Amino acid sequence: MKNTSVEYTAKEEAIQRQPVELYHIQHADSHWYYTSGDVAVSFGSQTWEPATVQRGTVNYDANLEGTKTTVTFAKSNPAVAAYLMQTPLSLASITIYKLFRDQDPFESSMLFTGVIVAVSLKGVAVQADCAGMDYIINHHALKQRYQPECNHTVFSTGCGLVEATWQLSTTVTVDSTGTELTSNDFTAQVDGWWTLGVAQYSDEQRLIVSHTTDTIVVMTPFTELTTGETVIVLPGCAGDIDTCKDKFDNLTHFFGFPFIPIDNPVFWFNK
Repeated sequence: MKNTSVEYTAKEEAIQRQPVELYHIQHADSHWYYTSGDVAVSFGSQTWEPATVQRGTVNYDANLEGTKTTVTFAKSNPAVAAYLMQTPLSLASITIYKLFRDQDPFESSMLFTGVIVAVSLKGVAVQADCAGMDYIINHHALKQRYQPECNHTVFSTGCGLVEATWQLSTTVTVDSTGTELTSNDFTAQVDGWWTLGVAQYSDEQRLIVSHTTDTIVVMTPFTELTTGETVIVLPGCAGDIDTCKDKFDNLTHFFGFPFIPIDNPVFWFNK
């Protein structure tokens, strides 16, 4: 974080202040630029559009647990919707700046930079829990697990299957809830073929929770999908060895341990 100028410090300490905050959210290759103010702000070669947004306190932990804050958006905000409904989920980064609208030229001060790690719906609002970049540096996660299911995600590099070979592009009819998508092309596969797969429209993805005859059901509606539009669907994988062998004929890439005991001896008492 750079040191602010004397002019910026004077604005910060003034009795009458006109601060606004700028929010840059990035998910994959998509970027969104918002301001908490009521008018757009041109700054840093970007136009920051007004949005309904509210930030909590930025917390710094004395025990070096990491910085964190919460940001609340309107449920309809496209950046949050894109992050919320992606399946599989990937992290979205968020950076928050503050500047004063009555300073010329504009000068910003970074308040927070990190990633959105969790979200929760609260009526018409979405609260995003954000962790600082130290979350990524200090976050430890298992790369592989000793488990019956495959450690690879379907169509990942380790899985080896190519999406283009398995995907279906089709025109759909959308019901009033936005979750049921119907196409005669879905009947070409047995019931359940598309379950746990992914439906793609524009730059959005949705988890397919069920497939019966000509209808698939997605977990949450697409933002703007309507009847007559084209979606791309990919089949799902339950991660078990039978699905890998019988559905995808990909047993050579199966990375699970299907024959390990699942009855934990630790709990063998009073039986």
